[in-house]
Amino acid sequence: MKIEIHANLYVRPMEDVNQVNTKLDAILKMLRESKKREIEMAGELTTLQAKVAANTTIIGGAVVLIDGLAAQIEAMKNDPVALQALSDQLESDSQVLAAAILRNTPQAPPA
Repeated sequence: MKIEIHANLYVRPMEDVNQVNTKLDAILKMLRESKKREIEMAGELTTLQAKVAANTTIIGGAVVLIDGLAAQIEAMKNDPVALQALSDQLESDSQVLAAAILRNTPQAPPA
């Protein structure tokens, strides 16, 4: 984003110069503060984009897991050892998913 400011000053008496300088100083201060907020917002946006990407990856992994689950159970229905291994893996995966959800869920404000 490019911002251009053009100012034309027509100053007569010296007391007007002091008023103009005061106003210009105030304008410069506001511009500096605005630039600082813009930089902070850019950093916040980058952080938010990273969190969205992480959530998308987690959600995608959960979808793949759920989509393939029925087929895996069907294929292993006559093999108790394989079913137990699948159950153990699901338990492990659910703990990882629960931890990721907890990490990325904002805390409710105190009542």
